[in-house]
Amino acid sequence: MQESLVDRFVMDFQMLRLAAGDASYAQIAQRVRRLREERGVSEAAAYVGRSTVYDAFRPGRRRINAALVADIATVLGEDAERAEHWREYCVRAQAEAGARTEAAGPAAPPAGSERSADPIEAPAAPVPAQRASPPPVATSRRLSAHSSFLVVSILIVAVGVAVNMGGSLFVRAVGLPLYLDMMGTAIVSLALGPWYGVAAAIATHGLFAVFETTLVGLPFALVNIAGALVWGYGVRRWRLGRSPARVLLLSVIAAVCSTLVATAVIMFFFDGFSINAGAHALSGNLVAAGHQIWGAVFSANMITSLMDKLISGFVALAVVPYLLRPLAGGEGHRIGGFDNLLVRREPLSPATGRGAAPLR
Repeated sequence: MQESLVDRFVMDFQMLRLAAGDASYAQIAQRVRRLREERGVSEAAAYVGRSTVYDAFRPGRRRINAALVADIATVLGEDAERAEHWREYCVRAQAEAGARTEAAGPAAPPAGSERSADPIEAPAAPVPAQRASPPPVATSRRLSAHSSFLVVSILIVAVGVAVNMGGSLFVRAVGLPLYLDMMGTAIVSLALGPWYGVAAAIATHGLFAVFETTLVGLPFALVNIAGALVWGYGVRRWRLGRSPARVLLLSVIAAVCSTLVATAVIMFFFDGFSINAGAHALSGNLVAAGHQIWGAVFSANMITSLMDKLISGFVALAVVPYLLRPLAGGEGHRIGGFDNLLVRREPLSPATGRGAAPLR
């Protein structure tokens, strides 16, 4: 049986949700309500329930609210042009489903039914309507999409941990006044979300503690976690991943937050002694010049952290689209640049079955 365009739309729309961080239906409903209220819609009119949002992603549906689809696409990170594209895709899919139904026409009466024209029989008792179950093919594809997202997520976190450890070992070997132990965290946070970045940060410092058989660097996991939260939420909540200037600002914010946490860790756990040779030498020079130890540690770490986070942020921005490509499946998909760090999947063209041409 040929897959309908509505089911194809639902799978494409589900992939958008997965690529946007696998937001729950309740979270999406809350974001849609907030979006509508920001447009000036009353609270009652703006309300949308979790089940209504779920129905937009449920295979087997034949009626989907196209306006709601556009709002969902917007809260999942799509711009106005792309949200309208999703709305039109939904309308086109439902129109095709309606055309198929009309083409099928009413079922032919059984042979000999002409004799039933004599007396009019009493109608049979109404049968309670049953909710249509999703087609097996669509259900298996949805499970496959979730499985693919899980596998790719695990691989991206593993890559992030490896990049963190490799960058840190390189800096130690060369003696640079940098850290480079958060490039992988930035990659994971931008690609998957802040809490995936937190997992990469904890795994990085945990593995270092195991391999080096020392806990001396473990408190700096707090610095890595701070960077993961700033990068992850900066892209998703503050929309700071849509232009080079915003990425620059986000990296500066990550540097400031990381420096504040690092200064507290250095002062409380190491009495002002930084385990990074370059940062320690710089803070020592500032103390010798008459600065207070707190100010010297903060200034030294701010200088090194600013360079470090700018490098990490822009390296992550360049790498993220290629890491997320497996989620999109390759052909017919566009990988965003500065305007969108997440994978955008182009809806399929009903005429060709291939991805529509990218919107410029």
